[in-house]
Amino acid sequence: MIKTKWIVSIFIPSVLYLFSHGRIEFNTASKHPAALPGFACQQCEALFRNVYHNIINYPRPAIKEEQIMKIYPLSDIFPDTRRNSLVTKMTEKESGLIIVSSPPGGGKTTALYSVADVIARAGRTVNVILPKDYTYIPDVEDLKGTWNFFETDPTAEGLQEALDRISDTREALLFLDIEEIWIKTALQKAQAGYLALVAMDCTSFGIDLADSIRVKGVFDALQKMGVSNTDIASCLSGIVGQWLLLKLCRHCRVQSTIELRKIKEIFPGAANLKTMWTAAGKKRCDECNTSGFLGRFAITEILDIHASEKEGIAEYLKSGHLPTWDEQNHQSFVQSVLVNMERGNLGMDMFKARVAELL
Repeated sequence: MIKTKWIVSIFIPSVLYLFSHGRIEFNTASKHPAALPGFACQQCEALFRNVYHNIINYPRPAIKEEQIMKIYPLSDIFPDTRRNSLVTKMTEKESGLIIVSSPPGGGKTTALYSVADVIARAGRTVNVILPKDYTYIPDVEDLKGTWNFFETDPTAEGLQEALDRISDTREALLFLDIEEIWIKTALQKAQAGYLALVAMDCTSFGIDLADSIRVKGVFDALQKMGVSNTDIASCLSGIVGQWLLLKLCRHCRVQSTIELRKIKEIFPGAANLKTMWTAAGKKRCDECNTSGFLGRFAITEILDIHASEKEGIAEYLKSGHLPTWDEQNHQSFVQSVLVNMERGNLGMDMFKARVAELL
């Protein structure tokens, strides 16, 4: 449970929440409550709804108690041009399985909706398969193209009932649950000729946190589920491993030459880094409520699997010998860390607590 420090200010026509890791602001004229970030705790949601529905006294939305999610452009989710282009290439595949993997709260649903948005805008229908009472639903005003939503019980029978209503393999399937039955069903649909997108939390399958955002962790999790090596190698079309971290507040961050030296001692890859930023600490900042952090950013590892690489993947799954692309992915991951250091998103404290062990 996240311990939070709350300040609630009401400015008609908007409500502003300031809390220890950031801020939320929304327009009270909106038809729907704003989406809360994945790292916000339950008290945040309860307070939000109490203020929104009771003080502001707007009618409840017709879609039960979901949080309305904004669909972000891929360029916002993966701001590095090369990574954005890799994910875009994945969405152009006719069939196969694309997995977005991250620890809990790592932005799987946000990334999947953004990937699906590219597919829908290209003219393919996106069918979203989600459990009943699923929390995160996109705002209909953000949806472009054709989207269908199917609520179902998280059972083989429930999934099959929903999928029986979809017969055109030109349509894409988006599975928004991380249970084993959902992932295996997505794999079966990929074998049948669909393009299936699926969220995966590898830590749910015994993979440690450090590997859960790596391509290797996805392969290991699929094997632990009992998925055959042949099925993995033949169906998997792409993997996005990501981890959302707290972003340094640009309004109060400060430069630190001491921490730059420490970073270079811990992380030789940062030898050419010119500037290191750190949280301001006790410096008062109204933008981040003096927390030192405002918003989030992602460090990523992305694998776009080509037909020519499937043999190497099959060999890896049998022998454990890492193919050449694994080293390339690691360098890509290192570059993702460096880019966020250079942009002032990643500071020393978050680097030591979350990132250093992954490098």
